[in-house]
Amino acid sequence: MLEPEKNIFHELLYNKLRLIKPINGTMIRNGSETDTLNFHDEHEWRYVLNVNYDTADAAPYLSLNDDLIQASNKLSENPNYGLKFNVDDVKYIVLENISDKQPFFKYICNNCGYTEDEAYMLISKINVLEELEGDM
Repeated sequence: MLEPEKNIFHELLYNKLRLIKPINGTMIRNGSETDTLNFHDEHEWRYVLNVNYDTADAAPYLSLNDDLIQASNKLSENPNYGLKFNVDDVKYIVLENISDKQPFFKYICNNCGYTEDEAYMLISKINVLEELEGDM
């Protein structure tokens, strides 16, 4: 009888912990530690996987910081996980610099598997921060 209760507590703990993000801390970027960052300033939305915590299926997604690239690669291999959206769901794509436009155009057309019409639709939604700042 103890085993079902244990699973309920494990699931409760897992479901709470997977939603937690630190408010501040350091990150490893290009092999070196950053200054202390305030992660709340990012104001980002996150997609949190709904995986079965007690199966081997969840194991690749529960990792230490040094395994994040590996975990990301595992996600892309599993068609059951990931945030699914289509071209019509995208309102804006904002790039920082004008020099980013051409490589991004090529990436959309050559690496994303979109039809020609979908690629053109996405390209039409691109805005460049430098250009927008110049218009203000």
